[in-house]
Amino acid sequence: MIKSYEIGYFDASQKLVLVYSTNYCRMDSYIQDLEFDLMKKEFTGNVIVDLLMSNGNSSNRYVKIPFNGEKFTVRSTSVLNDVPNKIKKLSFDFYSSHPEILDNGILNKAQKFLIRKGYDQLR
Repeated sequence: MIKSYEIGYFDASQKLVLVYSTNYCRMDSYIQDLEFDLMKKEFTGNVIVDLLMSNGNSSNRYVKIPFNGEKFTVRSTSVLNDVPNKIKKLSFDFYSSHPEILDNGILNKAQKFLIRKGYDQLR
């Protein structure tokens, strides 16, 4: 079974992980699996989840959730409104280098075309 997410950028020194959605599934359907994977990495810190495949390029595309080493602190989940350019670039690089994922989400044809052609219009 293909996972609904991919753990991408991992920076233990800054206590930050970037996770990419790989299909249209809601995060609550895979949050326990993600917790398990992060626990195996012995990670503690903030997890930024790019929900492009399930939320599209909307205002709630990126969420930040603190992880205490065992569980997410779900009540502290926040939508990132001011996403750092580094995060946007990492996300674009991930999706443009994995074009097969694009058909698993809710993006329209024009958005998929732009990503596949390398146009960073979704930042």
